[in-house]
Amino acid sequence: KEFRYIDFALPGQIGFSLLSLATFGVAFGMITLRETLVLKRIFATTVRPIQFVLALVLSRSFQAVLQAAAIIVIGVLAFDFTLQDGWMSGLSMLVLSFLGILTFVGFGILISNLAKDENTLPIALNIFNLPQFLLSGVFFPIDDMPATVRLIGNNLPLSYLNIALRKVSIEGLGLFEVWPYILGMLGWAIFSYLIAAKTFKTE
Repeated sequence: KEFRYIDFALPGQIGFSLLSLATFGVAFGMITLRETLVLKRIFATTVRPIQFVLALVLSRSFQAVLQAAAIIVIGVLAFDFTLQDGWMSGLSMLVLSFLGILTFVGFGILISNLAKDENTLPIALNIFNLPQFLLSGVFFPIDDMPATVRLIGNNLPLSYLNIALRKVSIEGLGLFEVWPYILGMLGWAIFSYLIAAKTFKTE
């Protein structure tokens, strides 16, 4: 089958939509909870921080998998998007989407911790998201960019997800065959949650 632009762009669209869902959704939600002192009241109960974070991750993961599934289905039905290994490729893409949202939620929490209030939050979010959009191969390859830019771009959290999604959908690789990119996402996830835990505040 001849591969077309949609086969490149759709995985990038999934990746960036998940990044936006996690960072903007989580960060603005956390800021609101913090400024209204709801977060402080939550932790005054028996709820532990790990329980709160797990609930946050699970709720966003459910949305993320549904969102990714909808994009894939629309892509296949309306644009003949390539799933090289059929429904197995689609299922693998959903697993990768879950791992991606797991990583991005950590950054959403971290950014909300670093932002002073709702006025500075959009700036912080754009500082994080814009390089991901430009350098992670969302809608266009970065192969022709300078070597240093490619080195940075290929190691961004969103890049690991986008590359893995494309290798699964276009090349028909399985999850075990894209383990370096999964490992990269998990590495960023550990980093984001560790820093988020160190900088966490309830008010």
